[in-house]
Amino acid sequence: MLSKLLQVKLVIGLLVFLLVVTPSLAATEEVRSHDFWQEADITFWQTLPFATLWGFVIERQFSALMFPGSSAHWNAIISFAAVVSAGNAWLHAREVVRKDKKD
Repeated sequence: MLSKLLQVKLVIGLLVFLLVVTPSLAATEEVRSHDFWQEADITFWQTLPFATLWGFVIERQFSALMFPGSSAHWNAIISFAAVVSAGNAWLHAREVVRKDKKD
């Protein structure tokens, strides 16, 4: 029981550390440049975890209605997350590059 609690504390500590360190890593000169594919790549990987979480929540709601007692349909969840993240990355990168060209 104690080792399980220690594992949970370590995972939470690692997540907090990553949340604190990530903004400082994202302040490098390469990230400040406005390249379409770089913007798309950054945005894709930032939105993928959130899209996966919401895909899981939505899938669980639909599965409870249509397939009671079934396990998660991860192919549908990951497909949804990838499509939503790619679409969001494309739109965001296009807008950033467009604004950069205006300036």
